[in-house]
Amino acid sequence: MEDGGGALSNTTLVVIAAIVIAVALHIWGYVNPSHFNWGTHLFSFYGIPMAILSLAVMGVFLFPSAQAKVTTVLDKMVRAFANLPVAVLILVIAAALITGAKLFPAQLHLLGDGAVLLRSNALAAWGSSLERSFANQPLMRLFYHWTLTLHSADTTASPLEIYTFIDLAAGVVFVGILVWFFRKLERPPLEKVLLASFLYLTASTQFFFGYVENYVLQFVIVTLFLMTGWLVLENRLSTAAPITCYLLLVGLHLGFLVLLPSIGFLVFWKMGKNIVKAVLILSGLGVVGVAVVIASGYNLQHLLERFGSRSVDFLQPFTAIGGNFPYPMFSAWHLWDWFNAQLLISPLALVLAAILLILHRKEIDWKKPVLLFLLITTACSLVFTWIINFALGMARDWDLFSTFLVPLLLLDIYLLNLPLTFTPRRYVLAVIAAVSLLHWIPWIGVNASAEKHMARMKLLHNPKLLSLVSQIVYDEALANYFFDNGNYAEARTYYEHLITIENTNPRIIGNIADTYRKLGEKDKYFGMLQRAVVLNSPDPGVYSNLGVEYASRGDTANAILFNERALAIDSDHRLAHANLGILYASQKKFAAAEKHFATAIMLGMRESVLFRYAGDIAVTLEHYDQALRYYDSYLEMVPGDRKILAVRDQVRQAVAVQKKQ
Repeated sequence: MEDGGGALSNTTLVVIAAIVIAVALHIWGYVNPSHFNWGTHLFSFYGIPMAILSLAVMGVFLFPSAQAKVTTVLDKMVRAFANLPVAVLILVIAAALITGAKLFPAQLHLLGDGAVLLRSNALAAWGSSLERSFANQPLMRLFYHWTLTLHSADTTASPLEIYTFIDLAAGVVFVGILVWFFRKLERPPLEKVLLASFLYLTASTQFFFGYVENYVLQFVIVTLFLMTGWLVLENRLSTAAPITCYLLLVGLHLGFLVLLPSIGFLVFWKMGKNIVKAVLILSGLGVVGVAVVIASGYNLQHLLERFGSRSVDFLQPFTAIGGNFPYPMFSAWHLWDWFNAQLLISPLALVLAAILLILHRKEIDWKKPVLLFLLITTACSLVFTWIINFALGMARDWDLFSTFLVPLLLLDIYLLNLPLTFTPRRYVLAVIAAVSLLHWIPWIGVNASAEKHMARMKLLHNPKLLSLVSQIVYDEALANYFFDNGNYAEARTYYEHLITIENTNPRIIGNIADTYRKLGEKDKYFGMLQRAVVLNSPDPGVYSNLGVEYASRGDTANAILFNERALAIDSDHRLAHANLGILYASQKKFAAAEKHFATAIMLGMRESVLFRYAGDIAVTLEHYDQALRYYDSYLEMVPGDRKILAVRDQVRQAVAVQKKQ
């Protein structure tokens, strides 16, 4: 049934009140952005004009008379597109998505696990470090490996290229799923588009814009699972479809085992409540699922360990002991953080479900299998998001969190699609879509800008909302980024905060030592190198650098000692060989010096001064052929050095004399 105008119903007024509150939270986030409003502070990274424009657009959609003019135009456009063949419609929308993803790709990837994935998957080489990136996602590991095989054998695909390909492919599939499903709803075309927009305009679709994470496929498949389950319970599709989706879903992330009650309900209902038959089917599914997981190479012991007493995957109920826990499960801070995540992913999803279920409880047929299926799935998913101890992410691991909120979004769509007595329906749907759009645009824009992404990341560092482990990850990600980009002063800030939390990691100590070296703070640099040695750093560069520092202080014995320790760790450490060549030469141990110079050059060092030193030592040892080769190499790099040119000519004469003899 299609609504016209008329007075606003009580439900509509309550929804508008909730929207006004959501807008107020965004205004607060704009005026005073912080970690405490991380779900609604997106507009603060833009200028005043965008904020004013967004409020103006929101105003147009809130006033029924103004909105009616806009939706009338939209209705005509939608009806024109609705007449296109399905394949053409999907191609048009997919092309728009791909264009948007190319124009506004995610930048930096510092939040969440993006930077870790790009670093650990470097060169896309298949091995143990790469496999650890897919600890809970055995099927995603296979998809990643399969994507590698599609790449040209002549070049090496970068991890970013692989993730971008998977993201775009998943986005196109998602578009096809939306068109397929919403064409089946019995609503006017514009209302279908508005309902589909509510699902699309969530934080989750950031995945399609080149976001580096392993969750894009599970976002698509969980959506398909819910939609196929919906249609099965309306006797419009085979039960095999949601069952297949569920098996894929668990393979894509083992956390979706939490939806076992949903698949159990689906099977029991379709089996006519035949318990024996349903149990047999569910047992068979369990066997198939375990077989698929094992076949993918996943070690089931890893899953069992996550439920052990020392697991850090689940929040502790009433305490937060240990560096992995920012707060207890039952605490005000957890509730606040949880609501921020809800607001970031979809500012209206939770409140809409509450409003419709409460105000229309007498109209709703609570025995409808689709409603029961969606309620069970939503409840299980929300419980998962409540008990799991999320990693850094956008203050929390929003990307995993978002895939478990899809059931709530589908529940909203189901309720909004029911013939409930709230009027005018199109007005309500348009306002909901407008809020979703205005929240979504700055979200995509912030991540598509390195400057805005960085500004936002700097806000997300409140110890009340991040565990000590998350703070370490956060500090190191920022410090590494600033160091790699030559901003050593900023890198020092985050490294110094990091070592107030973790000062026993030799790798981190070595990194901050490098930062002090770049800044010319020699005493701090020297002290950090010494600390790294005390911590038994496995990095040979730490020992060779400390050797250089001892040499600069006139302590040749320690300089030699630490360069030799570097070679004990890595016999091919060419800088240590070069240093030892200089040090042994200063002690007149010319044979040892020549050996180390020759090794450094053989290992690829091409500094001009190294060839000059090597030539000098070879002359001292009367190895004139070798000296001539070293000097020739040196003069190719420094052709204007007249002194060495003269020495080289003398060596040539000496070589000629030796040959005559």
